Amino acid sequence: MASEEVLKAILDQNAQFMVNMQKQQEAAMQALIETLMKAQNKERESKTKGLDERKFKEVGVFGGSEEQWKEFALKFKAVAKETNPLIFEALKWAEGEENELTETDLDIKFGDQGTEVAVTVYNRLIHHLSGPALEMHQTVLGENGLEAWRSLSKRYDPMTSMRGLQLMMKVM
Repeated sequence: MASEEVLKAILDQNAQFMVNMQKQQEAAMQALIETLMKAQNKERESKTKGLDERKFKEVGVFGGSEEQWKEFALKFKAVAKETNPLIFEALKWAEGEENELTETDLDIKFGDQGTEVAVTVYNRLIHHLSGPALEMHQTVLGENGLEAWRSLSKRYDPMTSMRGLQLMMKVM
């Protein structure tokens, strides 16, 4: 049989081994958490990244001509979808809204990213509007690009009831 001193030494060695294993597991868990956090941040950044300026060169400038709207809107949304799907979804949502879009509406629909998306769209539209369309854009408060898009869509899209009424009045 082993002496008491030998058993004590074995138990001490076992205890030290267990402490080392626990430290290694904690370090591995911390590394895993950091990796997951970085992945989440990267995903969040990719969802909220702005619109790639180079891809917008072919969109052109919309000056407020009813005939140009469909082509301009189609190109603008196509490039937005390609560069940032969240912004594309926001543009589609804004087109369907009847009432003025407020910051609260954006927060409810898109959470923390709502304001960022609206400002991104606002700033991109500045470079692609002129004449009456740019004047409409400038009337929107708080750099709310989604409200600007909603207003432009309601004004120039022939598929909306308001635009249909305007066209009928023009014919009469």
